[in-house]
Amino acid sequence: MSSASQYFVEKFPGGWRAPSSAFGIVLLMVFIWPHARLVIDLVIVTAIPGLIGAIVWGLTYWSRARVQIGRRHLRYKAVRRVAGIVSLACLPFLLMQRASISLRAWCETASGGSEAYPTSKIGAFASWSRSRISKETTAKGSKGDCATLWPASTHA
Repeated sequence: MSSASQYFVEKFPGGWRAPSSAFGIVLLMVFIWPHARLVIDLVIVTAIPGLIGAIVWGLTYWSRARVQIGRRHLRYKAVRRVAGIVSLACLPFLLMQRASISLRAWCETASGGSEAYPTSKIGAFASWSRSRISKETTAKGSKGDCATLWPASTHA
């Protein structure tokens, strides 16, 4: 019986380099364009099995769940390993999209960018928060934009 790594090596003779670089490129695309339609579809499609895998992985630490896994003639360690691999492969897309969206919203708030919800209570809170942040940054002598968060010396 061949293991998963042997199967992977037979399927991809180049090794882990091509699939891992493709995974990294897709994660970078999710970070750069979090609101693109293709990215949203990718995140939804990968979030569902990722969340299910994380739940199953967590349940394998519960003795009653291990009994149920055994009744289905499966080994709980193999189920835990597969569920962990699925969640580790699928959840980074959701996490990266959420991090990118929150970072962009934070930068817009800090720089006084466009208001996302102008007529709702959230918009009123955002404008209040934005005015409070801009007052604090001007009191400290900062410009209040994202350029001050990452100085040019760190990009070199």
